[in-house]
Amino acid sequence: MHLFGGIFLLQTFVIVTYTQTSQIIRDYFVYKKVSRVVGFSCGDVEDSEFNFLCPEDFLTMRLLNVAGIATGIKPTGSQINIPRYLDTDRTLGVFVDVQCPHQNVSGIFDEASAHRMFDYSYNWLIIGSNLNHSLQNLNESGFSIVTDFAILLPSETDLNGTDYILYDIYNHCKMRGGVLNVTWLGSWQKDKGLTINLTDSKIARRRNYHGLRAKAAGIVLHRPEHVSLIDYLEGDSLEVMDNWPKFGHTLLSHVSNMFNFTLDLIEINHWEKNDSNGPLMSTLKRDDADLGYYPSILTIERYGYARVILQQWPTRTCFMFRTIPAMKMKPWIILKPFAADTWYMIIVIVVVTILILSCILKLERANDYGCSISALITVAALCQQGTYDDDDMTMIYCFPVIIMSIRFPFSH
Repeated sequence: MHLFGGIFLLQTFVIVTYTQTSQIIRDYFVYKKVSRVVGFSCGDVEDSEFNFLCPEDFLTMRLLNVAGIATGIKPTGSQINIPRYLDTDRTLGVFVDVQCPHQNVSGIFDEASAHRMFDYSYNWLIIGSNLNHSLQNLNESGFSIVTDFAILLPSETDLNGTDYILYDIYNHCKMRGGVLNVTWLGSWQKDKGLTINLTDSKIARRRNYHGLRAKAAGIVLHRPEHVSLIDYLEGDSLEVMDNWPKFGHTLLSHVSNMFNFTLDLIEINHWEKNDSNGPLMSTLKRDDADLGYYPSILTIERYGYARVILQQWPTRTCFMFRTIPAMKMKPWIILKPFAADTWYMIIVIVVVTILILSCILKLERANDYGCSISALITVAALCQQGTYDDDDMTMIYCFPVIIMSIRFPFSH
């Protein structure tokens, strides 16, 4: 009798635990505001082949669907195409239960790292029972400053098994000696629900790289042999050479100061004629460099050729016309630079100049010139424009120019 009672209590505890885990998954991804969630659970692989869900997976899916989140759940040990299963064009929530007995979950993280699935597009939630055991399964080679990765563990101080702790996990760059960072993220309690304590931006609280050395490569073709690379890129030479690498190095230097990391510069001084992608893209693809200080090298065609984690520097040709739409234009805006008295005086001088110039043309016996030509010449002088005329009559047109030149300094 005591044996059956013990089994019943154990089953009750397991059901309560699964219910709480499903609620935490629901609360966490509702907080993250994702529209789709996929999961790897400890369900039976054979049942999944016939589209059967275990009770805990069914409960998780039901809670997420009620919250308006589309959900798909697969057993951890099932043979699935990870890149296809996690493919997304919007933020995707992913939860992985690492408590499954006799299941190797490290393959999931290896595939995710290989296909760059720890960036802005993914919010990861790992369900474990022990922090050290959960970290042993990780492959943080793809982690970065933008990684959104949380581990859920039961609280060691709670004897009832109803409280949980959340840890925030990230690594700036393992390949360059970065250290795995574990930070207390928040908690979940049965009576209070989810509480997130780290509410600051990920970039703001992770911005200190602690002097990590990053390799930056660029194409420099005109550096003199007697000048070092750093002096050449930071120099104030007036020669218009290697503008793009100098511009890119200035940007990266500013970023390195903001985030406290050190740049090790790599110089590329040769580009094969038939190499359409260029040596810089090959260097980035081989992971010989982390950053490029040659912004114009990145085009749409080259996106898939290297590890691109951020948008390239947006540049485009544009024309800026300082005009006002006709519907919003007011006449006084055009006349605003001068006072009304100034405009009246300008009109009077223009009229007088036209009359005097007409008389001069008459005295010069220029029969083919009249008041209209005099007005055109005067307006051209006023607008600082030229006019066509014979070379021997140049002195005549100096008159309106002189008048306008004398008048305008006193108009301001």
